[in-house]
Amino acid sequence: MNAEQVKKREMEYLESELHYHNDLYHVKDSPIISDSDYDKMFASLKDWEKMFPDLKSETSPTLRVGCKPIDKFKKVKHTHKMLSLDKGFNNEDFLTFDKRVRKSLGKQLNYIGEPKFDGCAIELIYEKGILIKASTRGDGEVGEDVTLNAKTIKSIPLVLNTQWTFDYPEILEVRGEVLISKDNFIIVNKERVESGKEPFANARNAAAGSLRQLDSTRTASRRLEFFAYNVGDPKCFNVFKDNNMKGDVVSEQTSLLGFLKSFGFKINDTLSLILQDHSKVIEYYKMMAEERNKLNYDIDGIVIKVNDFNDQKLLGEGSSYPKWAIALKFEAEQETTRVLGITIQVGRTGTLTPVAELDPVEVGGVTISRVTLHNDEELHKKDVRIGDKVFVQRAGDVIPEIVKVITEVRDGSEIEFVMPTECPSCNSLIIKLEDEVAHKCTNINCKERIKQKLKHFVGKDCYDMDGFGKELIYQLVDKGKINNQYHIFKLKKEDLLEMDRMGERSSQKVLDTINKRRKILLHRFLTGLCVHHLGKTISKFLANTYKDIGIIMSLSKEDLEKHDGIGPEIANQIYTYFHSKDGMDLIDELLYEVEILYDNHQPIDNKLLGKSFLVTGKLKVKTRNEIKELVISKGGKYSSSVSKNLDYLIVGDKPGGKFKKSEDLKITILTEEEFLRMVE
Repeated sequence: MNAEQVKKREMEYLESELHYHNDLYHVKDSPIISDSDYDKMFASLKDWEKMFPDLKSETSPTLRVGCKPIDKFKKVKHTHKMLSLDKGFNNEDFLTFDKRVRKSLGKQLNYIGEPKFDGCAIELIYEKGILIKASTRGDGEVGEDVTLNAKTIKSIPLVLNTQWTFDYPEILEVRGEVLISKDNFIIVNKERVESGKEPFANARNAAAGSLRQLDSTRTASRRLEFFAYNVGDPKCFNVFKDNNMKGDVVSEQTSLLGFLKSFGFKINDTLSLILQDHSKVIEYYKMMAEERNKLNYDIDGIVIKVNDFNDQKLLGEGSSYPKWAIALKFEAEQETTRVLGITIQVGRTGTLTPVAELDPVEVGGVTISRVTLHNDEELHKKDVRIGDKVFVQRAGDVIPEIVKVITEVRDGSEIEFVMPTECPSCNSLIIKLEDEVAHKCTNINCKERIKQKLKHFVGKDCYDMDGFGKELIYQLVDKGKINNQYHIFKLKKEDLLEMDRMGERSSQKVLDTINKRRKILLHRFLTGLCVHHLGKTISKFLANTYKDIGIIMSLSKEDLEKHDGIGPEIANQIYTYFHSKDGMDLIDELLYEVEILYDNHQPIDNKLLGKSFLVTGKLKVKTRNEIKELVISKGGKYSSSVSKNLDYLIVGDKPGGKFKKSEDLKITILTEEEFLRMVE
């Protein structure tokens, strides 16, 4: 073997390993190596590719970080039309569809019900198992080439899984939905607001807009996911008949989903059900309408398909939609209410946010009384006035927002809101920089800024101090006990006992919580500094890249700017803080009190070592991602599904099918409270 073959073999090995671990992490949700180990392999492959660019593979995982911007999107003609679906809005609409289908086929038949994702449909084309093109749906016949952007989505395989002993279809056209999960939508919007940008209105628009970025590095930063649910032509699987397999191996939608999953695609197999008759479909429609708020992604209805492909072929297609499927949409979750007032909220970086105070209204099972208007420009763009009647919805079924002002019912008593020129908390001057949309308080010692900063510090993205609520923070600040992060670690029991509703037991509990956080992961330490633009995402990136607080503090503006996602403004803010007296003093003080853990996946302790956990149902205290991070930080493993190897199932309100399966397998069931006591 010559030298070039050795290099190529090493690069192929690294690429194969990275694809394997990417599939475990982003598709199967079951990683077996730490992020740092993955990053080391990734960095090693990048080094090889830099030294030997001619040997770089077209399926290299390094393509996922994004490529240089393009001028425009090219048009792509779909080989098979990407038809839209006929729509229904109630049980009667489905019964009409069911009657027509049964009359055409002359028999009873099985349906398959699937959630209807509220995202952006795309098609992926694989040639001999390798992704060669990705395109949007467009008008169904012609879409846009978004291949570079699709390659940045980690749940889209660049090369299909190689577990089969026979050939792939020569050409495989996979169709599915690009979306942003509810958890990630909140994170993305938070990052945008922190950087002075307008938040996205909803997750669907965010996903569609992110997929159509001319600069694919922006797409890479938007936390997109992909779910596969169909192919352009099921006949492509006929290749398997040449391998002594009898009949059509893919003759139904259910078997198609199984093949897509085995090829490495994320599919929604937990909520896709076989439905034997129309009554089961109606039950499924009702169930999904009730379950939708518990899901971590947006759905706006269900899709009902005739399961058998031969039956689909007999039913045929219309000019715009197939005759064998229907989308049953949910009712829109919007309500009307009145704007009682508009107040100003001062953030931890001094940003002033107008907030609409509403006559309380229930939307999607949640009572809404306050809605952020984000900034002055957004407020005037929607023309929201005190006294207005408005439509309110929960964007992505999570974040409340004012959709529209009902201007037709205005009577002239409505009052336009004007942003203040002085801070409502400390009366300091308010400024608005030319290149920013936000108004800001200029006083770094503004009491409201300090309260918000410390609330962020003890919150879930930073030190996660359970029991240290905002009311306690506000009291401690108002009574002069604390005014920066360091002071929290210097609190004594007598300080806490002076606060309202704080006795011996509750004071000791707070002190115990503080002491448990004297070991902290580096990215949490950085986020807790509350530096403008240094949010959770950039903190994780810097922690994973440099792995040492001293190195990070010594970075120049140029060092910071060379990284994707860190522009001149962000680099200047971070650099200025780390080279300011206030910044350096606070870090020195904190380092007297806490120990930084430099490995992002180093367990804080081994309480859960060797044990596996999974969550089902709606949690009250923490999110699923927070439970997952807590399990890993304690040395445990977070599983992707129920199996006999699962040790514990954590059950919230209204658990799904995982609960019944776990009972059958005699897996230990824990409430959220029992789990949190276990890890104390």
